[in-house]
Amino acid sequence: MIDPGAMSVRPMVCADMIAVLEHERDLFTDPMTQQQLASALDNQDICLVAELSGRVVGHLLARAGGGEADLLTIAMARQYQRRGGAALLLRALLPALRDTGIEKLFLEVRESNHAAASVYRTAGFVATGRRKNYYQAGTVCEDALLFVLDLHNA
Repeated sequence: MIDPGAMSVRPMVCADMIAVLEHERDLFTDPMTQQQLASALDNQDICLVAELSGRVVGHLLARAGGGEADLLTIAMARQYQRRGGAALLLRALLPALRDTGIEKLFLEVRESNHAAASVYRTAGFVATGRRKNYYQAGTVCEDALLFVLDLHNA
């Protein structure tokens, strides 16, 4: 775990895009593009970064509307994974959602991503189903597990 006082979470700004895009390319088979990230910032989606010693080490993007929100991505640089940063980002997101009247937060996660599923379950998310062959990388397909968090109970 990371010392809670050592890492901070703040809103993402344009200057963070290079680090966030590097994380995306390193971590995901279908990384977000610069245009998609710029659009998220322009659309006033909820975009947060985790920072450690002045360096962006993780990010989170969520889209809200109609009383609900979708967690689009949450990622930590490889050397900071499994040290509490993703949970810190998620904890920073929840009050912002509640303050805007959001009642439910939805997400999907690769079935094989046990570490992420554990973070979500610990945060109070409940598995609600699956999407068959949702994630595709070449000829390899993987199901997505669907989760929801009722913000009244979180």
